[in-house]
Amino acid sequence: MPMLKRVLLSIVLVSSNSCLNPFTPDPSKSDNKLKAVTYFANSIQKSNPNVSHLSIDDYLQNKSVYQLVDVRTPEEKAISYIPDSIFYKQDINQLKKLSKKAVLVSTIGKRSSKIASRLAQNDLHIYQLHGGILLWAHRSLPLVDSNGRPTKKVHVYGQQWDLLPKGYTGVWND
Repeated sequence: MPMLKRVLLSIVLVSSNSCLNPFTPDPSKSDNKLKAVTYFANSIQKSNPNVSHLSIDDYLQNKSVYQLVDVRTPEEKAISYIPDSIFYKQDINQLKKLSKKAVLVSTIGKRSSKIASRLAQNDLHIYQLHGGILLWAHRSLPLVDSNGRPTKKVHVYGQQWDLLPKGYTGVWND
């Protein structure tokens, strides 16, 4: 009997875990990857209510008002970045000197939300691009490499974070 109980408990735990995490993407299905990116971006937004999250559509409709500021590492930016974005140098004065409203960009929004939250404590109103570069890629918007050439490569944290759409390549360090 104890063995049967353990087997049943294992089945219940595995089943409930898969119900709690319905967004484990199938690498062959780009739609599941978009759902996962959206799910994670929405979770980041909910967990950072003190940060203003700007949608890609709002940014695109008002580009003259906003300046994208990439907060990723130099290694990540060397793979690709959003054209016309500038690189954050960990200097608050850099953001204060901007003539436009700063919109921080990271891979999916976690780092940019943390930095925006920290900067808000210094009386800076900073936005965070909802969904980051991953959602940008799902919208098939342009990315460029370190030489300014169009690319479909994006640095991600590892294979499990390769949530890019079909036609894009995730790059990571092992």
